[in-house]
This record gives sequence, structure tokens and C-alpha cells, in this order.
Amino acid sequence: MTLQQLKKDPSLIITKADNGNITTVLDKERYDHKINKMQDNQETYKHLKTNTTASTTQDVNKFVTNLLESKKITKKQALD
Repeated sequence: MTLQQLKKDPSLIITKADNGNITTVLDKERYDHKINKMQDNQETYKHLKTNTTASTTQDVNKFVTNLLESKKITKKQALD
């Protein structure tokens, strides 16, 4: 089977592996079950009452801007 054919199968998830340049094909139901089990681990993950993405992004942008203005990093480094 080709990757294009596998992509059409809604019961599969196709993603890159954590290490290396490897494509993995996973059973969607099994993947979802494992992800939900991981998220239910209260020792590792904590449910947030609010979405902090916007404020965190703003803080990171300010931090990088300060580094750029103080010439501690270059624009190329900031984009990498």
C-alpha cells in the first residue's frame, strides 16, 4: 500500500516519529486510547481552568524581542 492510499483510511493516523525522519502509521482508536490514558495521569498532567496559550505566546514574544533589542541573539537565531 502507498502512503497516499493509507492517508485515505480514516481509521489510521499518519505522523512523524519523535526521533529521526521516520513516518509512522498508527491505528487511530488505539492512539486515541493511549493519549487519553496519558492525559488522565494527574502526576504528569494538570487540567488548566483557562487557556493560557495567548498570554504565554505574548510573554515569549516579549522575551525574544528583548533579546533581539539587546543584541544577545540575531533575527536568524530567533527564527530558528
